[in-house]
Amino acid sequence: MRGKTEKLNINLKKLRLKQGISQETLARQADLKLSNLAKLEGGFNSNPTLVTLIQLAKVLTRGSIDDLLANKGGNNKKVELFDIPNLGAKIKALRIEQGISQDELARQAELLLSNLSKLEGGFNSNPTMSTLQPIARVLTQGSINKLFAK
Repeated sequence: MRGKTEKLNINLKKLRLKQGISQETLARQADLKLSNLAKLEGGFNSNPTLVTLIQLAKVLTRGSIDDLLANKGGNNKKVELFDIPNLGAKIKALRIEQGISQDELARQAELLLSNLSKLEGGFNSNPTMSTLQPIARVLTQGSINKLFAK
């Protein structure tokens, strides 16, 4: 997981500088606390939530979490906050479509079955990157955006 976080913080700073905006401006535009953004960009926050990723992606990458994470295997689909309530159902549908049991997905993604069950059941409305990335690795070849595809 550490490697993914390093990639995020490096890409976050690169995207911000490419657009010529300060941390203060990005924090304001993404509706985040400056201290939280600084921790994330500095590599001290290793597990941002989905809402944080979406807010940063809206400002820096037209809404693509995969682009924010520099995930070359992903797609450029825009992910919005209103997509979150459907995430658990989409993960469940992808899992069933691929013939993977909930137990098997939890094992392959190295997650607790109870956490996956809560997510699929709609009881976790703001999963962290450490939950989303392993699920995406198993179900969508690593694309978080594809977890939201219609």
